[in-house]
Amino acid sequence: MRGIQRPRYGYYLDHVVDVANTALLFSGLALSGLTHPLIACATLVAYLMVSAESFLAAHSLGVFRLSFAGFGPTELRILLSIGALVAIDRPVVTPFGLGRFLLFDLGCGIGAAALLLVFVLNAAGNAAALSHAEPTPHRKC
Repeated sequence: MRGIQRPRYGYYLDHVVDVANTALLFSGLALSGLTHPLIACATLVAYLMVSAESFLAAHSLGVFRLSFAGFGPTELRILLSIGALVAIDRPVVTPFGLGRFLLFDLGCGIGAAALLLVFVLNAAGNAAALSHAEPTPHRKC
């Protein structure tokens, strides 16, 4: 079967598996006790918002981009894996002496905020591009 291209099937299957994997990953994290369930859910929702915006942009603009500043789903999973290894020894951290936090509460909180920022910036940029590509027609009186 080598050399046979099925771009729509591959695109669809890859992203369905990615979304399901991410949902399972953050569900497991929420149930693990390593982070507060609401923080894990907030991070999952932010991730899914960025994913949905990327899929909509791919359909509307013909441009698919799921990595931002060199950081995408694969890097997220690597970072979560490293965090899990660190949490074995240090599940609680005290960043800059600001208090004690669960490592994943801090990391997921920062991640959720970054994902929401990416969502807002991309949605605004893509809406502006679409508005420019499809200007409002003038009415005839």
